[in-house]
Amino acid sequence: MMGTCKHQILVGGRANMDGKAQLVSRGNGVNFLIDFARADYNGEQFVTDGKKVTTAFSVPGTRFPLAEFLFAQKAVLREGLFGGALTMAWPLLNVEERKPILKLKGTKKIDGRELHQLEYRIRKRGGDARIRMFFSPEDFSHVLTTYEGQISAQLGA
Repeated sequence: MMGTCKHQILVGGRANMDGKAQLVSRGNGVNFLIDFARADYNGEQFVTDGKKVTTAFSVPGTRFPLAEFLFAQKAVLREGLFGGALTMAWPLLNVEERKPILKLKGTKKIDGRELHQLEYRIRKRGGDARIRMFFSPEDFSHVLTTYEGQISAQLGA
C-alpha cells in the first residue's frame, strides 16, 4: 500500500510534517517506510520477517521516538502488531501459530466512544508487555492498540 502520512510532535516541542508512506506485507513479514524528504529528518523504516527486527536510522546514529520505541520493544513488530489489520502479519489472522493469551476485558470509553477491549499477551519473548486492542461495537473493526510495558505507546488502526 502507498499513501500519505503526517508526523506530529505533541510533547517536547511542536512540529508537523507531511510525507509519503509505503507498507508491504507478506506472511509474517512487514516492511514499513515513511519518507518526509527533509534534510533533518528523512523518515523511518521498520522491517521484520516475523523473527528478526530492523529499525533504520533516519539520521546517522539517531533514532527518532517511534523508531526508538519499536527498537526497544521489538515484539510489537515481530508479533505483527504494527500495521494492524492492514498486514498479513496481523496476529489475529493466525492465533493458532502465535498462541497468544487472549482475554476479553469488556468495554472502555476512549475519545467518547465505547469500544470493546481485548487483552493480547505475547506468549513467546513478550516480557511484561500488556497489549490492549480496541474494536468498534458496530462492526468489530480494529480502532486502536495500546502497548504498556517499560515504554508505552498507542498505535492507531
